[in-house]
Amino acid sequence: MATERVRPLRQRRSEDMGIRGIGDKAQKSHIRAIKYCAAFLA
Repeated sequence: MATERVRPLRQRRSEDMGIRGIGDKAQKSHIRAIKYCAAFLA
């Protein structure tokens, strides 16, 4: 299984969301929503 490299911007976003008290499930939901939005706009 290949390990996925975490990019600096994604790492910073995760840290910022953690500082603000946003949980793991909410972070994953946010990432999914952004991914769907980007696919829609592409």
